[in-house]
Amino acid sequence: MNTSLPDSTNCRLWFDGRSLYIAAKVSTTPLAKIVIGSIALFFALPAPMLLFMQGGKALPMAVATFAAWIFLMGRIAFWNLFGEEVIILNTKSVSYQRSYGIIETKLQTYPLRRLRVDATITKEQDNIKYSKLKFYTYNEHDLPELLLESSIALPEQSIYAIFRSIDTMNMQENNFILWLN
Repeated sequence: MNTSLPDSTNCRLWFDGRSLYIAAKVSTTPLAKIVIGSIALFFALPAPMLLFMQGGKALPMAVATFAAWIFLMGRIAFWNLFGEEVIILNTKSVSYQRSYGIIETKLQTYPLRRLRVDATITKEQDNIKYSKLKFYTYNEHDLPELLLESSIALPEQSIYAIFRSIDTMNMQENNFILWLN
């Protein structure tokens, strides 16, 4: 089952017979991509020059600080240029993975007793509400525990499609609770 969403949305949904896959891409405007890429290059290019200006005898602390700065700027740039998160949902677990284009984080899987999915509105733009998903499980004392929160805010049409897909999978019968705030 593939759920078709309008091309303007940054979310893809598909079902492989056992699990629902939710893939959301960071939606950055072309101008923002140019600015972020330029800033990242601006900070990355001087690195070799600094070492040559120091005659190859740069201070270790300065090099370590600069390397950390480059790593941080690179991570931010790659996330905003190519970022995507994938959430895999089935009756026994929720899994989460981030992709930075060329680098992917390790797939994290959380076991479920009972799942609650909340969609919390985080912003409104052009009369469209955007929400982040929060996934909870219930512990042995029947208290909710937050498993994960999506990083990317999705438009309400995507949230409704995700909720419909979960309902279509008959996950409601398996102690799934859907909540839209």
